[in-house]
Parts: sequence; structure tokens; C-alpha cells
Amino acid sequence: MVWARVGRALLSALRRVLATIRAYLPRPLGGPDVLRGARGGHTKVRAPRGFAPWGGVRRTPRAPPMHPRVQRVFRNAVMFLFDYCDLGVVPAQFWPFLLATGDPAGAVTLFLQAIGCDPERIRAGDRKEREKAAEIIDFLVMSGDIFDRLSPDAREALGRRLEAGDYVIVRNAAHIAAELQAALDVEARWRGTTILPSFDRLLATIRKLAEHPLAATADDAEHAARLARAYSAAQVDYNELCLRYDAIIADLSALWPETGWSGGAEETTLRSACAGFDATSDGLRTVSELNIDQVLFALDTMRLHAQDLERLLTSARIAAGRSAGGRSSGAHSSTHRSENERLLDEAFAYFGFSRGYRPTYDLLNRKFSDMLKALNRRKPPDMWDEIKRMNIYRDTIRDELKKRAAA
Repeated sequence: MVWARVGRALLSALRRVLATIRAYLPRPLGGPDVLRGARGGHTKVRAPRGFAPWGGVRRTPRAPPMHPRVQRVFRNAVMFLFDYCDLGVVPAQFWPFLLATGDPAGAVTLFLQAIGCDPERIRAGDRKEREKAAEIIDFLVMSGDIFDRLSPDAREALGRRLEAGDYVIVRNAAHIAAELQAALDVEARWRGTTILPSFDRLLATIRKLAEHPLAATADDAEHAARLARAYSAAQVDYNELCLRYDAIIADLSALWPETGWSGGAEETTLRSACAGFDATSDGLRTVSELNIDQVLFALDTMRLHAQDLERLLTSARIAAGRSAGGRSSGAHSSTHRSENERLLDEAFAYFGFSRGYRPTYDLLNRKFSDMLKALNRRKPPDMWDEIKRMNIYRDTIRDELKKRAAA
């Protein structure tokens, strides 16, 4: 028993000595990392309440593993030192220093040195040095968990910059990292789904940049965030077009036997539109070296083929209805459609709607705006004629919506 107690005491003393030595080592040799929160915890904090030195927004860091009474004394000591030096809130990045040293005063000294400040001048009441330290601490607090997401090498490089006083470089790196992380937040929407190879390639590039923000520029980060949003919108457009195509083909397959179009010009139109849509879709699904303009052009091509198929579907419904009417009641069939009804069906098909799926005013206006933008990007030779047709079809649907609202 005696030897066991002596052994435990010696082991505990050895651990304290090693922790103290480690605190004074450079970061590459195992010293505290000023850009990492306590135990990988959050870095965004608020003003302390009571004895709590932090208030978590994302994750709450663990307190140093010590007796609760000793922990309370240490917290009070740290709060007193920060308040005495006018440093404001205690950031979560400070607590690894206290954990490594077990000495509040020593931990504050090491932390101030790590952020590029002079502890002696702060202790002597140098107002300029205290304001600089408080500004850096506010910057660390407002950075959230951005630095925790960096690679160890990038965090080490930024830590050296911070310790050397290169605050402009560190702030720029934090801004770049935040932009890149915002770009990667788009990825969360598509996690677990199959995305276009070109979109996946862009996200892989952004991940590499986000791990090393010092190697990127602000323009790179802004461009990456803009591209991520554009590719995400393109992915949504692609998925909707595929669903729309499948629905059209299913309806055409059901109506085709009643149209009597097999072997005619309509079948040629059907095969051409399907081949064009499938070829473009396969290209988007297999080629990764596509920029956003090429992706958008391919989507516009798919949309044109889908519109051709929708017009064909409208004509197929009319032909199938006439065929059924002819069999049942001859030429004076009740399924005879007026010119206005035919125009309305064409308008619905043009914008991707139907009598069973009628749009609202807002949805119709958004669809019109999107198709007009796509038309302006392509600039076909008959663009103005197409714009006139779009306006006629839109006004036809609006008139129908007004009639139904009045009824």
C-alpha cells in the first residue's frame, strides 16, 4: 500500500512537471495552440456569468480536469487578471494554456505572448498594448470555430503569424477561411446524394483551399463561394429537368398507341428530342471538366428538348382525344377543342404546366423570368420571335387564372 501511494504521488508529480515543460515548448514540439479552442471546443463566447469563463454557441469546451474547488479558484484568478488588464472576455483559446501550465498567471503570460503582445507592457498599464491585446482577443472570439476547421499545418502557420504580430495577414486569412467555409456549407444540402462530377470537383477544390487559407486570395474565396452557389442552383435545375423528362415520357408512352403516329414525323420528333436530352444529360453526368457556363448551356439545351417533348405531349393528348371521340360519336365529338383551348394547352406545355398542374401568378412570373434569362444567354437567331411567343403564352395563362379566380 505504501509503495503504491508513493508511486501514484511520483507519477502525478512527473505528469505536472511534463505538462509545465510542454507549455513552454514551441507549438511544433507540443506547446499550446493559440488558434484552437479548449479540447477542440467552440471559440465563440459571450461575457462570463458567475464563475463560468465561457458561454457556448456551438460546443462547450471542457474545463481543465482538476478538483472543482481548485478549478473555481483558477477561474476567479483568470477573470481577475483579464479584468485587471482590461482584456475583456476570456476566449476559449486561452484555456489550453491554463490546462498545460496549471498556473493562471503563467498561462496569461504565455497566451499574451502567443498573440504577439508584450505581457510586461500590459502589466505596467500600457494603454496602447492593452487595447491591441483586447482587439486581438475580440477577433479570436468573433472568429467562431473557423480556425478549428483548418488543417494543423495551416493553423500552425497562422499561429506563427499571430505571434509575430502580422495581424493584417491573420485577419485576411480568417476572412478567406470564412468565405470558403460558407461555400462549403452548400455541400451540406447535397450530402448523401449523387451530384454532377463538375460540381463535386469544385467542392473538392474548395476543401483544399479551405484547409490552407494562406495560399488563397480574397478574390479566390469570393469566386469560389459564387461558383458553389451557381453549381448548387444548376444541380437543382438538372434534377428538376430529369424529373420533368421522366414524367413526360411516361405520359407519352401511355398515349402513343392511341395517336396513330408510329412511323410518322411525330415519331421522328420524339426520337430526336429524346436522343438530344439523353446525350446532354449523359455528358453532364460523366464529364467533370465543365465550367459553369458549359453546365448552364447544357441545361438550356435539355430544357429546349423537354419543351419540344411537352409540345408533342400536348398534341398527343389532342390526337388521342380526337381518336377516342371519333370512335364514340363521330365527327361531332364532345372532345372537339376550340382554338382558345388549344392555345391554352400549348401555353401550359411551354412553361411546363398542365390543366391539372396550374401555376400561381408568382410561379408563372418566376418561370417566365428564368426562361427569359436562359434565352438571353443563348441568343438564338429567332430570339425576338421566341420572346413574342413567350409573352403570348404567359398572357394566355394569366387570362385563364383571372377567369378561374373570378369564378
